[in-house]
Amino acid sequence: TASFQNNGIAVAPGPNQVLITEIMADETPVVGLPASEFVEIHNPSATAVVELAGVRLLKPGSSTAAVFPAGAVLLPGEYAVVCGSTRVAQFAGFGKVFGLSNFPSLSNAADQLVLRGKDGRTVFEISYADTWYKDARKKEGGWTLEMVDTANPCAGIDNWTASQDPSGGTPGRANSARATRPDQTAPSLLRALALNPTTVRLFFAEKLDSTAAAAASLYTLNPATAVTRAAPVAPDFRTVDLTLGATLPANQPYTITVQRAQDCVGNASGPATSA
Repeated sequence: TASFQNNGIAVAPGPNQVLITEIMADETPVVGLPASEFVEIHNPSATAVVELAGVRLLKPGSSTAAVFPAGAVLLPGEYAVVCGSTRVAQFAGFGKVFGLSNFPSLSNAADQLVLRGKDGRTVFEISYADTWYKDARKKEGGWTLEMVDTANPCAGIDNWTASQDPSGGTPGRANSARATRPDQTAPSLLRALALNPTTVRLFFAEKLDSTAAAAASLYTLNPATAVTRAAPVAPDFRTVDLTLGATLPANQPYTITVQRAQDCVGNASGPATSA
């Protein structure tokens, strides 16, 4: 959850303090919205003004990013449309619009988008797919994907669906599909893999709290081997790379135990999980 001390001064966003809440990846055939790809961003805080200047919207692995300009802010609870710089006029009737150079092209079938802070940290990550529409007709174009519960920003297909608005979407305002859909599942450890003799990669079922997961003391390897570092892997933090204090011998079974894992909305696993 976001915690701020704010007195009207815009603050740089931390993780999940700016969300992508709507995606138009397939804009044709037109239903009622402009024939243009866009994403909607949202400030979920009730009190904080978020400073967007220098925040980057990008596809991981791309050499270019769309950068928000100086003076760009999101007020508490505010929504805004983000589109390519030549598309601003098309969205002028929808409220606040940021037209950015290098706006990423959104693949219809599936894609990954990241909002990265000025400091390089991941603010928000989404890997969508056209299965998220859950509607064969709307999947064919002209309809947006909407986040259902903005208080559950880490979830994937469970918390996204096709827009229910007759125009095809709700750019710049609360989503038509909105409902309470909390994440009540603790993160489970799916498997572990030795990448090399001193690195073990852990795969979890959902996104982790990247700060909590970086505590090396949470991980125990048996037969006893020291874990010297834990590095959650950006941008989606579903994997954690452990650095070991000694070399693993070949062809020997090891068990890794995670004392407690916390997902990115704060649900912690109960008893230790192992692989």
